Amino acid sequence: MQKLWIAKYSVHHPNTENESISSGQRSIFRFESDSLRIKKFYFDFLTDESKINVVGYQIKEGMILLNEGDKLDTLQYEISIDGLSLNYDQENFRKSVYEDLSEYHLANRESMFFEFLISSSFEILDSVRIEFRNDGSLIIPNFDFHLGDNQLWMIDRYEEELFLVVDGFFGFVLHVTEINSDGFRGIIYGKTNREIVFKKLPQETRFKVNNLIGEWIELRDENISPPPTLNEETEYYEREQLLITNSTIRKSSFFRVDTIEWETNREQDLIIIPNLNLAKGKEHWKIISLSEVELIIERVRQIRDVNGIRVERKVYERK
Repeated sequence: MQKLWIAKYSVHHPNTENESISSGQRSIFRFESDSLRIKKFYFDFLTDESKINVVGYQIKEGMILLNEGDKLDTLQYEISIDGLSLNYDQENFRKSVYEDLSEYHLANRESMFFEFLISSSFEILDSVRIEFRNDGSLIIPNFDFHLGDNQLWMIDRYEEELFLVVDGFFGFVLHVTEINSDGFRGIIYGKTNREIVFKKLPQETRFKVNNLIGEWIELRDENISPPPTLNEETEYYEREQLLITNSTIRKSSFFRVDTIEWETNREQDLIIIPNLNLAKGKEHWKIISLSEVELIIERVRQIRDVNGIRVERKVYERK
């Protein structure tokens, strides 16, 4: 038992036919002779991720007795071919399964790994592009969750092991097992472990974003009648207009005019609009086509249309 164990999954029913499996566990245990060291991976990025909790323990008759100050917890345990099972709740049956963690000793390459991530783009699952940005945000240009873009990332470590922690809709903890010039790979632990290969992509740009600079007006077949207004001096923009400089976009639509900052990604196929609301994250406008005279983008609507569609396509001509 005195090994390094990483959580794989939890089971929430004693009957295998009705069991509920929760993957994506976020802790590492190190049993020493008289103490248990617990490392947790936090996805809120506000908790001190380097903190290690240390509690005393004893083993008696198939039970682990945890002594943390005035609190005493009792866990049933079992070691089998599947790993270490800990039953936290005998009445409602909730057990977690841990795997003997293989060690790859890559923590000493943490600084190099960080620079590698923020200077390259990667591909996983043969088609999904990923860009790790220096501000801790994660850009996935060709995969849209339609849930806002609040994906964040960070590097974490425990002893000599290196981990990549990703927050957001598809958050996970990746145990980094190999780093080379072609990319890196790692394991996401669960009921069935998954090896993920991050292939480094060649540096290339898809569009010349300098062509964005200028004035654009939306192309639309139908006309929209302006609603009544109490202020006759307020200008109404029947078609959306964009005035783009190298750092800002002045967006005029209906009675509203907004000036927003923007940036792009490494491949230059996204217009990225930062947002100070961390829960919402960045807004992305995907560039579908860009020429001297025409701009086509796709972006996520704030409100779904009558058909439930949240992605809208806008076509502009240079004004």
